[in-house]
Amino acid sequence: MSFQIEHEKWMNDHLKRRKGERLDALKRGHGYGNRLFVEGFFFKPKTVPSIQFPWTS
Repeated sequence: MSFQIEHEKWMNDHLKRRKGERLDALKRGHGYGNRLFVEGFFFKPKTVPSIQFPWTS
C-alpha cells in the first residue's frame, strides 16, 4: 500500500483514541516534518541502488 493511505489510516485511528490535550497536540503538532520523517524511516523505496566503494572492487 502507499504511504498516504497507511498514514491516513494511522492518523484516523489515533485521532479516535486520543482525548483532551493529547488529541489537540496530535492535531497541532503532526505536520509536514513529522510526516516526512515517518515516510523516510518506515517506508523505504522499493529499489535501493547499490553503492560501489572503490576499496571493495
